[in-house]
Amino acid sequence: MMLLLFVIDRDSYGLDATQVVEVIPYVTLKEVPRTPDYVAGLLNYRGKSVPVIDLTVLMTGNASRAWLSSRIVLVSYRDDSKASHLLALLAERISTTIKLPESAFSPSGVDTGETEFLGDVAVYQGNIIQRINIGKLLPVQVHRMFFSSGSETASAENDSGGYVNDSNNRNPA
Repeated sequence: MMLLLFVIDRDSYGLDATQVVEVIPYVTLKEVPRTPDYVAGLLNYRGKSVPVIDLTVLMTGNASRAWLSSRIVLVSYRDDSKASHLLALLAERISTTIKLPESAFSPSGVDTGETEFLGDVAVYQGNIIQRINIGKLLPVQVHRMFFSSGSETASAENDSGGYVNDSNNRNPA
């Protein structure tokens, strides 16, 4: 399994690379009033509005910083109904991709309660890497807020060309 690695505080996490559509630079976003703090805003991705989740806020309560290695990771988000949606994740310190066999992963041994998205762990070069379960990332109320129609929002297969731009800017820092 290929994983895209990133770091939050001192901890390493991985996203299944097969679910990654594209990794883009950290750009300004359109704010969405009255949403949870971890909703960083909306991204104009090739003419489509895509919700952006700040993984650092989700895990620590602190906003992501605008590091040179901070990126927006567009992922294919499949909910419990197996509908596919485009979702963007803001992550600090994206470092590399690695390949680990599925057998390298095991349960963390910690009941993560409300953070079901925190998956199994593996040890790589002496560090524990925790896998993020993208399908469990959004609480039901946030999922409904962004994907209430149940239809596919966007897919990489039918997007040819385009740009990332948002005229309603929010400073990333």
